[in-house]
Amino acid sequence: MKKEIITEKEQNLGSHLGIRIIAVLLFLFILFLIFITGNAETIYAIIEFAPYIIGAWIIFIIIEAVILLVNKKRKLAIANFTLIIISALFSYFLYNQLA
Repeated sequence: MKKEIITEKEQNLGSHLGIRIIAVLLFLFILFLIFITGNAETIYAIIEFAPYIIGAWIIFIIIEAVILLVNKKRKLAIANFTLIIISALFSYFLYNQLA
């Protein structure tokens, strides 16, 4: 059996994080557009729905990080766990400010 060696080139950390950051920025831009064009009820609905969106994001990242660990792509898995920590801290500070 030939052992598969995963090189640094296969673990393209920049594009991995870039895709996730672009997705988050696009989502925040959509929320900003809704915030500008909406009324008070729309804004209240966004604030109420935000924990579910962030929770779904964190669950997706956890599943992906576990898959990357199984596939022996440690750098990408560590990057995902870092994104989880950043998301959790952001949520914590955001909701403490809103409360």
